[in-house]
Amino acid sequence: MHGNDFSGADLVGVAFRYGVDLTRQRLPARSDYLYLPDAEAALHRALALLVDRPADDLTARVEHSLRRMLDREVGTGQRQVLFREVDYSSKGVLRPPDRLMFDVLRKAAAS
Repeated sequence: MHGNDFSGADLVGVAFRYGVDLTRQRLPARSDYLYLPDAEAALHRALALLVDRPADDLTARVEHSLRRMLDREVGTGQRQVLFREVDYSSKGVLRPPDRLMFDVLRKAAAS
């Protein structure tokens, strides 16, 4: 899969898996999307950011989600990942675990 122009698309519930090279696609660049060009490194950085948080249920849920992404996405060959925040919301509102997950993922992506 290569050469597709998704820049104007609204990718509702879309997940690229099994090694789709997202560098060979034109992706949406809107603020509600989060692109991780090196998904494995970014997910590990996000997990490291959780170390300084309290060891509570919220942190444990986010850690579980990030580890599942490492397994499900990176573990099956996906090098880059594109997330759409609204796909994780209910009626436009992110639940606390998803909000924290996107916060740490955005920080990890920026570093």
